[in-house]
Amino acid sequence: MDQSDNKRTIKSINPLNGQLNREHDMMTDQEVNALVERAGQAFTGWKEVSFEKRADLFRKVAAILDRRKEELARLCSIEMGKVLNQGVGEIEVCMAIFKYYAENGAKFLADKSLPTPVGTAFISYEPIGVILSIQPWNFPFYQVSRSAAPHIMAGNTYVLKHSSNVPQCAAAMEEIFAEAGAPEGVFTNLFISGAKASGLIANEHIRGVCFTGSEAAGSAVAAEAAKVVKKTVLELGGSDPCIVLEDADPDIAVRMAALGRIQNAGQICTSPKRIIIMESIAEQFIEKAKQIYQDLKVGDPQETDVQLGPVVSVEARDQLLDQVNQTV
Repeated sequence: MDQSDNKRTIKSINPLNGQLNREHDMMTDQEVNALVERAGQAFTGWKEVSFEKRADLFRKVAAILDRRKEELARLCSIEMGKVLNQGVGEIEVCMAIFKYYAENGAKFLADKSLPTPVGTAFISYEPIGVILSIQPWNFPFYQVSRSAAPHIMAGNTYVLKHSSNVPQCAAAMEEIFAEAGAPEGVFTNLFISGAKASGLIANEHIRGVCFTGSEAAGSAVAAEAAKVVKKTVLELGGSDPCIVLEDADPDIAVRMAALGRIQNAGQICTSPKRIIIMESIAEQFIEKAKQIYQDLKVGDPQETDVQLGPVVSVEARDQLLDQVNQTV
């Protein structure tokens, strides 16, 4: 890493007002390599830990999430603009994920016998090593929880490269695992750029990659993994239509479609990107939708009655305005 890289930081910016929340120093190559090596060393011990002890860790993680859910939800608000009650809901989903794997992980990973005419055969699920996880900002705790829980329960160790928009959320997840008693190296957060993360795929300790993000970025990750023949799990972009037929309850349909569009300020892959309505009910539907949007409370996402907060960044705002202008 050159001198200029050493001076770079990851900035947490409040999208409501553009104010700086906090800066985190980018990690040097030496720091990153040491942390990934530590995760590799931790794997040798963690893979031998019983399912019950892994489950105990997850129960503690869930309890800490529960205790800190208001604080963590506010982190979502100030880092990426999530409305407070949606942030609380996200943390509650994360709690449920860790409880679910605590209760079911051993069953999912138990050996399974196979019928065979000669002798005996069975399937055994074995951990593979360090998993590099590259995750987006729109669900800063959920995206991490849903990828970390199954991997860590399976006996792998987990290295996170989170979106640079949510560094405090990323650091908080590492703190929560440490507080819950996870051995050093089981869950590791890296403050690095996307380019550094792609380069890290070739590291000898990394055995697999899970990625959520755009098709372009996912394609680049898959290409790097293919060069070194490493497993990948990719969740890429979506473009979801909402189709409303004549027999739909108009009040329910319009509310689900209109409010679904503004969840997370519309920054969700599962939000309806376009609404296709039968002509016979279109006018009624549009009028009801307009009324819902006119009545929305827009403002500071930390206020409890606000329904729509800011988009994640000035760049995102400008892109949306450009799309609106082109459409008009």
